[in-house]
Amino acid sequence: MRRAGIVAMAALIVGQAGGGLLAQTAPEPARTEREPQAADRARERAERDRARAERDRRRAEGGDERAELKRAALHGLAMSGTTESRAALARIAKGAGQPELRAEALHALGISGGEESRALISEVYAAAAEAEVKEAALHALMVAGDKSRLFALAQGEKDPGLREQAVRMLGITGAKAELAQLLAAAKTLEEREPVLDALFLAGDTEPLIVLARDAKDPETRRAAVQKLALMRSPEATKLMLEILEQ
Repeated sequence: MRRAGIVAMAALIVGQAGGGLLAQTAPEPARTEREPQAADRARERAERDRARAERDRRRAEGGDERAELKRAALHGLAMSGTTESRAALARIAKGAGQPELRAEALHALGISGGEESRALISEVYAAAAEAEVKEAALHALMVAGDKSRLFALAQGEKDPGLREQAVRMLGITGAKAELAQLLAAAKTLEEREPVLDALFLAGDTEPLIVLARDAKDPETRRAAVQKLALMRSPEATKLMLEILEQ
């Protein structure tokens, strides 16, 4: 009981905003400078989540019956896996307008799998002007398990929001080797934060523990501990105890 209580206390301490054992050593000016950027990213994520929730609400309420039928047809094409069905999905995904239908076609291409489908998704991503379509393409690459293309976008995408989405998709696919490379290349906490999130999604405790123990930047150590506090693993529990005993 005493051990469980200590672990719970550690998780609570490291999860407090503006507090925590490691927060006491964080330089206040550096954190203050990053707060506006973090707030902007949080607002962007909230807006994306709001838009997705609105789409889901419309679908749940019935929405356009014709559109629902088209979505069902797209799913059927994905399941058939023929050359003809992939060509039809590609036409819709590349078509102008109707971004929601294009997003559904991209998802269907991801389900159908295969190198041809993955290449088509990547082609649509490169040509798309709408952020919604690009995000759908990233999700489709995740569904297709295309770690190599997601990794390339996580390294080279110029748009910060899309780049973070690509990193997140890598985490969902469990791309631990690719995330290790991104973490090694990150020079600032701002660059590390999306990778830390992705490591959490991938369930990869080892690099987070290394950062929590050895990172020179106190804020990076605190961020790593906060992720570990949410992960149910013996290694994370051991680290919580070590922190409390220091």
